[in-house]
Amino acid sequence: MASRSLTFLLLCALFGLCTQARAEQWVGVYIKESASQAIDRREYWDDFHANLEQRWDDGYAITAIEYAAGQWVGVFNERSVEQAFNTDGNWSEFRTSFKDRWDQGYAMTSLAYGEGMWVAFYTRENRNQAIDFRTDFNEFEKNYGDRWSQDYVMTSVEYGEGRWVGVFDKSRAEQAIDTRDSIGRFRTNYRERWDGGYLMTDVEFGSGTWIGLFSESNDQQRIQVSESWSDFRRDFKQKWDEGYIMTSIAWRR
Repeated sequence: MASRSLTFLLLCALFGLCTQARAEQWVGVYIKESASQAIDRREYWDDFHANLEQRWDDGYAITAIEYAAGQWVGVFNERSVEQAFNTDGNWSEFRTSFKDRWDQGYAMTSLAYGEGMWVAFYTRENRNQAIDFRTDFNEFEKNYGDRWSQDYVMTSVEYGEGRWVGVFDKSRAEQAIDTRDSIGRFRTNYRERWDGGYLMTDVEFGSGTWIGLFSESNDQQRIQVSESWSDFRRDFKQKWDEGYIMTSIAWRR
């Protein structure tokens, strides 16, 4: 019996058979602002789409979207703005949709990947935008450095299908982009950025890496890390009661 127990423990150590499930990490980025906001979650895109149409009818616009824990999660603000979206399962089709929307006078504001498809939201506004992707993260870092030299800043970042995707706006604004391999180091990093007068504008996790986009701002900001959906909803309500609204969301397991 002792021999079998020892063998089992060795298997646990070698193959992780006894490792407890890793806690989820839901990250919500908030700024100090008074606005009516809602957060919804649906398992399937068709159900999320139906919910989205209802939110639009009620005068809400989607401001952030994430595919997390097998669910579509959307953050909505009460605001009057013309929005549109595209869903594409093929990357080349997605790039074509982006160009078509841009030609129609729309700018991409949110991007997510889930259920084997890319989902992009747009608002009716004229912005000079570009979209790039790289499968290698080092190449992705070099790419956004090149975009900076062309007076572009990254406004959205997403990881999906083995691709790092960046959405860029033409701007000469100061920007910083940082990466860390753990949530603990990531927390230390964004607090240092706050001390330097920068606020996080977007956050994403992919392939073992947390990435944060930062811009210069005097606004007040909070970033909350929760370990479950129920905790995340509770923290969302608490921050809203304190006068903060969510601007970005990311998830990892």
